[in-house]
Amino acid sequence: MIWFAAMLLGCGPATRESPELQFVRGGLVVDGAFSKRRWSPGDVVDGMTAPQNAECAELFQVDLGEVSRLIAMGGEAPDTALAFSPDGSALAIGTYRGEVLIVDGWTGKLRSRRRLAETMVKKLAWSADGRVLFAAEQSPDAFVLALDPSDLETVNRVRIADWIQSSAPPPGDDLYGVYTLPAAYWMHALPDGDLLVAAAHGWNDSDGVRQNRSVVLRFDASLKAVAAWPKEGAADAVFLSATTDPDGGRLAVSVSRSATGPAPDDLPVNGLAVLSSADLSVLGSVSVPPLGPWYDRSFVWDAIGLDSQRVFVGLGDGRVVTQVLDGANFTHELGTPILAGDVPIAASVGRLIWLGDRLYAQTSRSGIPYGAAAPELRPPAAHPNANALFAFEVLADRLRLDWTWSGPHTLQGLTAVGDTLIVGAGSRETDERTDLFGALLFRTEGEGTGAERLQVVCATEGPVFFRHAGTVDGRVAVAEVPRAGPDGVIGAYRAVVFR
Repeated sequence: MIWFAAMLLGCGPATRESPELQFVRGGLVVDGAFSKRRWSPGDVVDGMTAPQNAECAELFQVDLGEVSRLIAMGGEAPDTALAFSPDGSALAIGTYRGEVLIVDGWTGKLRSRRRLAETMVKKLAWSADGRVLFAAEQSPDAFVLALDPSDLETVNRVRIADWIQSSAPPPGDDLYGVYTLPAAYWMHALPDGDLLVAAAHGWNDSDGVRQNRSVVLRFDASLKAVAAWPKEGAADAVFLSATTDPDGGRLAVSVSRSATGPAPDDLPVNGLAVLSSADLSVLGSVSVPPLGPWYDRSFVWDAIGLDSQRVFVGLGDGRVVTQVLDGANFTHELGTPILAGDVPIAASVGRLIWLGDRLYAQTSRSGIPYGAAAPELRPPAAHPNANALFAFEVLADRLRLDWTWSGPHTLQGLTAVGDTLIVGAGSRETDERTDLFGALLFRTEGEGTGAERLQVVCATEGPVFFRHAGTVDGRVAVAEVPRAGPDGVIGAYRAVVFR
């Protein structure tokens, strides 16, 4: 009966067969256990010859439940949150089905599992000491909960809808209705035990009028609010993403808007607000004029970086803007529109990370600007900078390209852990190849081209979601999702961990 219970729980060791000995980055995996034993190409270890390049060993999978109906109805990859504990001993998983799971970070053995909401778990964050797991629901109440990792019992909770209002649950056949509910779209646990939250809510009221409410909050360890921005109440805008600088003293939050009526004059709509982490006072802002004639507004999603002096912004129109806070700025045109015949094509800068002394940017697949005559058409050619990863050195007046990489994979998400960049490989639109899913791992240190920096590809059966997690010892967690095939839904919804 033990094996039957394990199947019901959906957790346990990998079911895919693996070699007894695998040569991975920084060591060996022997019978599923990691050893720091060093090796070089051509070495003979236990009768096996080391390969020229590192392998990727799958450590385990965790079944996350049934989402075939979502995929069969044409839905996108289900939202999934992944977060390793600070010491790497545990992996927390928040699912589209409203569950939180904690599993052993090396074996996948289930430690605790709990359903929080009928809707999704939007974000997860561990406290710096690993004693608390914060979880954010996307739900009518938009609760943020402080959970005991040992059993996932609630220690404290706070209702974010008290700041940004509530709205009714969507009809069951509305694929994207859950995204009209309020939620914390970003969370960051500070070393002193406090929690930073950026929360957003965009919905149509009972009269069909589009409404927006957003707020940035700082909570103490008991989830009591100690600071808020705006101080006078929720903003008539949408705060979709945020980031902190390396020291955690400042944060930048993206400000967009979908509400009916004129935008507030006191907000950097379609730009960024830069705040003090301590009291959420405004330190400055970044506003970027739209790139005409193709765009009538700028848009920032998940492409924000901060260092000690500058703010970096990736835009939906393909530009990267570097600005000294309340000072000079310059623009690098990365995926901005060009003409393919008489049709404009572009690639947005969807993700951007400042790490060490380099700025890393990821571009989307090619598209047609929404200001063009027929933006719904398939691009007649690929933008030369589409679907690629870029590393820049930041000079006083420009970005200088250090290295770049592009390949057949569809890039999904950009995560930095230690000296490694994790890039997901997601759904494909241009062909039917099914061997190009998983995670691509790039080293950031040392010299080399993009091809030389690609250390290994960790393959999955299906596409992966754009959020990943990793540990400094080299483990990588991705959320694998089903896909629509000619004869129905193919694959499974699961977390997969590699080394």
